[in-house]
Amino acid sequence: MLQSFSFVSNRLILDTLVVSLKMAYHCQSHFLFVLFRK
Repeated sequence: MLQSFSFVSNRLILDTLVVSLKMAYHCQSHFLFVLFRK
């Protein structure tokens, strides 16, 4: 029981990290695109 809960929480943390990384990458590329367009 405790092991599965730990696995689920680790999975949630990993998913959150992946999503935040994707968001950061998307914002960064968009920012660079806007910079280079000027």
